[in-house]
Amino acid sequence: MCAEKQNQIASETRGITNEKKLLRKSMRSVISSYFAENDVASVSEKTCSRFCDCEFFKSADYVLSFVTNKFEIGTSTLNEKAFESTRLALPKVASGTELDFFVLDKNCASVSEQLESGSFGIMEPKTSLEKLDVASLSGKKVLVAVPGIAFTKSGKRCGYGRGYYDRFLRKLRGCGAVTKFVGLCLPCQIIEEVPTDEYDVVLDDVLF
Repeated sequence: MCAEKQNQIASETRGITNEKKLLRKSMRSVISSYFAENDVASVSEKTCSRFCDCEFFKSADYVLSFVTNKFEIGTSTLNEKAFESTRLALPKVASGTELDFFVLDKNCASVSEQLESGSFGIMEPKTSLEKLDVASLSGKKVLVAVPGIAFTKSGKRCGYGRGYYDRFLRKLRGCGAVTKFVGLCLPCQIIEEVPTDEYDVVLDDVLF
């Protein structure tokens, strides 16, 4: 690749990175206002019910979900339903670049008792739980609920800036699993366009 082309790509990458930073800043304000003006628990319940009613959920070998942070759609009902009906795995930050998922123990009574305070003040699965081996998922049906700060209806997503999910989803898609990636968000997080580059994974669906 010639130096001119490399410089062009580097310039475009910097431009997209700056666009994402500005988008995150504006979306935090939008989401904060939405929480102040709406019954987020009710909205979350309806959206998560649609997620659990889909055919892929009913036949999935694994559901990979997330634990809500302060300004995200609530997932507690979804997680409990997944825990009851199939194998549920939740994320834990493993390093500055990697995300691991841990499979919840069916012998426990609930999801909440298997969580502990983790990175960024978000509840995470306890390290005593079974770590999900991505390589073992070949041929398995895996449904992933994906968080983010902004989405388009067509599946483009803006995360929180560390690339955890994009790296994990690419690895999961490449392991031979039968996957479906679904963004879960509040209505205010749907926008017309999200800046993306070659490293951003486009989702199969977005529910809001």
